[in-house]
Formats: sequence, structure tokens, C-alpha cells
Amino acid sequence: MRRMQTLVENRRHHDMLMANGSAQAGALGRTLVQVDAGGIPDWLASHRVFKGDRPLNIVFADQLTRGTLGQLVALYDHTVSTRTVVRQINALDQWDVELGKTLALAHDISINALIPRHRKFKESS
Repeated sequence: MRRMQTLVENRRHHDMLMANGSAQAGALGRTLVQVDAGGIPDWLASHRVFKGDRPLNIVFADQLTRGTLGQLVALYDHTVSTRTVVRQINALDQWDVELGKTLALAHDISINALIPRHRKFKESS
């Protein structure tokens, strides 16, 4: 049985993936002038241009470990937190959660029907 190669062992494939990632990042920064210079038809040019001012991060890691994954989650969390501050959005103001609390207190008819079923299920397990 043939052993599967890791990306590090299959260097050519890894290099192709890295080149593709760099090309994707480059494509997101192209202007209409750059696209027109490439000889693209007018009807297609607008589909190959993206609005600017959008940050792009390419993150490299030697291995995907619990620590690395935690750092990626922390980076994402920090990014979202910063955006909410810049845009003056209260990320903790969740209308759907408040509605759920209100409905739970009001004991809607459908909720009243679920409570005995939940208690019965809880007692049987």
C-alpha cells in the first residue's frame, strides 16, 4: 500500500498551492486600468475588478497545533472587535437574544407545551 505524502514531502504540490494563494491575493488588488491592460473584453472587465480598501492577511505557520489555532481565533476575534469599535457598533446588543428572553418570560403557548415534555425527558435520562 502506498503511503500518502504530506504537503512538505510533495514539494511541487505545496509550491503550486503557495503560488495559487499569492495569485489570489494579487487578483483582489487589481484596478480596472490593470485589467483593461490585460486585453480583457469590456463586458468581462467589471467581473475581474474588486473594490479596494479591503485588508487581506496571509498567515504562515510551521504546523497547525492547538496553540496556532488559538492564535488564529484570537486574531479573528481582535479583528471583529476592532471593526465594531471603528464602526461604533455594539456587538453585544443582540435583538434576537432579547426577543427570546421576552418570549421565555411570557411563556408563549408553544413554549408551555414544550416544558412538560422537557421535564419528562430530563427525568427519564
